[in-house]
Amino acid sequence: MSIMFSTVIKILDWIGKYKRKMIWGFVWSFFISIFSSVPVILAAYTVNYILLDLKGITSLPDNFAWIIAFCICLSVLLKFLFLQLRAGAHESIGYEVTADERIAIGKVLKRVPLGYFEQHKTGDITATITSQLALLEILGTKTVDMIISGYITTAVIVLWLTIINTKVAFLSIAGIILSWIFLKMINSKSKQVSPKIHQAQEDMTRSVIEYLHGMSEVKSYGNEGAALDTIRNAFKLSMDFSISNEKKYAPLSALHVLSLKLATCGIISLVALFTIKGDISIAYSLMMLMFMFTIFSSIEKIDGSAHMLGIIESNIRNLRGLKDARFIDEDSSNLEISQYNITFDKVSFAYDTIDVIKNISFEVQQNSITAIVGPSGGGKSTICHLIARFYDVRSGNITVGGHNVKDFTCDSLLKNISMVFQKVYL
Repeated sequence: MSIMFSTVIKILDWIGKYKRKMIWGFVWSFFISIFSSVPVILAAYTVNYILLDLKGITSLPDNFAWIIAFCICLSVLLKFLFLQLRAGAHESIGYEVTADERIAIGKVLKRVPLGYFEQHKTGDITATITSQLALLEILGTKTVDMIISGYITTAVIVLWLTIINTKVAFLSIAGIILSWIFLKMINSKSKQVSPKIHQAQEDMTRSVIEYLHGMSEVKSYGNEGAALDTIRNAFKLSMDFSISNEKKYAPLSALHVLSLKLATCGIISLVALFTIKGDISIAYSLMMLMFMFTIFSSIEKIDGSAHMLGIIESNIRNLRGLKDARFIDEDSSNLEISQYNITFDKVSFAYDTIDVIKNISFEVQQNSITAIVGPSGGGKSTICHLIARFYDVRSGNITVGGHNVKDFTCDSLLKNISMVFQKVYL
């Protein structure tokens, strides 16, 4: 179970400044559980009082029914109040965190070298900041809420049972511990398969992007059917993998639920035995039996959350990988220049292992027009990219206004440059 809660802690760390709201939501969950239990306890108290009245041991006050009705209504109102407080604390967190994440990732991707997009495929980046981030937005905090609030509710009911009969409480705890074992196995398996799930998502995203990028060529040559084969294969592989995983999870999920159902049956049998022996009053036995309808209901559904935790943790890890990318200008400064000469001094550059520019030197004077002429693939666009510092040179130096371009931040350099690209994106 420690594996599950370690992932929960990582999700809480991920939400950062919203963690306080999340924790307050758990506090409200505790009070929700308390006031959800009050009507059951009052019902048992009422039955016990009526039985004592029938036996002549005590007599019901005239306003007894009104007092009980008032207490039940008050508990319902308080439960509603804390439900509203929890919703206010929890419901918006996923959307707020992911909005911040999108802005942060956008700022990072503006400042990485273009070589970053050659080392990391566009489809993989797109999958991370779309489908994976969307999953975190919808399920990240809700999964944590379901797990923590579920165990809070169960803990409150177990506490009430402990006050009445410790043996019944211990049996319920045994059922919870047994279900933990299967939840831990589900979570462990989820962590194992999450990289494959991400790979399937990235393959789908990449195949769609490639198809859209090549749409004009596909239509020109009438190859729509052949081009769609890659997408169909990616979708089919993802579907087959998801079905295979669900078949692996199903037995563990069934065992998780079975352990709780067996514990419920055991508690009912134990309560019946103690009631027959006279160790528990009929009123208290009725209360415990009513609790049996809800004691495990909040954690029965956690198997789906345990399934998702591994995927959520992997998504957070991928996002952090994007946010931790090295900025091309992280060691640079905001510089102002008074003149605009551009100088290349023995500059060499290569894309991976492919040399494009070798030991080039020249100077472009300000207030002049310079044309760079050469064959396709000769390095004309690369020279412009190096001046704007989309890439860094392998060797040599480029200066603008007497300053090495590596000394500029991207913003302070690019505010002096205007570019019109071959493929204009508006």
